[in-house]
Formats: sequence, structure tokens, C-alpha cells
Amino acid sequence: MNLQEYLNNAVKVDRMKRFGQSSQLCLGELILKLKSMPPDSDVILDFDNTIPYTIDSWRGSYDEIAICYTHVGDSYAPKPWVAQQFCRILIDAIGNTFTGYKGGTYIMDKTTPVWVANYGESGNRGVSGVRLEDNKVIIETDEYEF
Repeated sequence: MNLQEYLNNAVKVDRMKRFGQSSQLCLGELILKLKSMPPDSDVILDFDNTIPYTIDSWRGSYDEIAICYTHVGDSYAPKPWVAQQFCRILIDAIGNTFTGYKGGTYIMDKTTPVWVANYGESGNRGVSGVRLEDNKVIIETDEYEF
């Protein structure tokens, strides 16, 4: 093992230890929570009238995943996904390769932390939960340290 691999592994172990002590959800936990929701309910985010529109590598750490979002009512905003569709997109991310903002490839798994940030953004908004309100599935977020 070369020095770079050693350092990368040490950083990853430290990250997983800190992540394990937080309330931020990983990909597998988010999928399980979504599976328990009504499958035809629209999925929205808990801030600024936003909806998810894709997932991508998170710029804060390329080997973590981000839910990208748009504002409801924007001319380019898609129709909101329903829980079943969004769940399928997240399931398909497991074992899938994503490209980092500045390159490199990263494979996501069930233990991958989930953030909420658009392409090229790093921010500290992570997914903390899922709730049902007024027949809408709301992805709850909170601020987290990386």
C-alpha cells in the first residue's frame, strides 16, 4: 500500500466514525424510509418550496451523494417525483459509479451519506429524515459538519 492509499483509508475511517455519531441518513436508511411512504405521494424537500430532480456526487466529498433540487414553479422545474420513483432512483444509485465535480469515479453504496446540494455546490445540508404531511413525502434536512 502506498502512502496516498494509506492516507485515503485513514480519512475514510475517520469520516465513517464521525458519520456514525450523527443523525444524518445514509442511502440505505433513506431508501427504507421512502419504502414505508405511500408510493404515489409527491416528494418535496423541507425548505424553500423545492423538489429533488436528480442525484449526483456531492462536491464536498465526491464519494458521498447529493440530492440536487429545483424550486417548484421555475420554468424548467420537472413534475415532482412520487415516492416510488424517487426510491427506485436511489436504489439504482447503489453500486453505481458517479463522476466527481473535478473528475474521478466513485461508487455509492448503502452506507453512503446523503446530502442536499446542486451540482458544483458543497454546502452542509444533509438528509435527516422523512415524514408524510398533507399526502406529501417531505425529505427533512439539517446542517451537518463533514
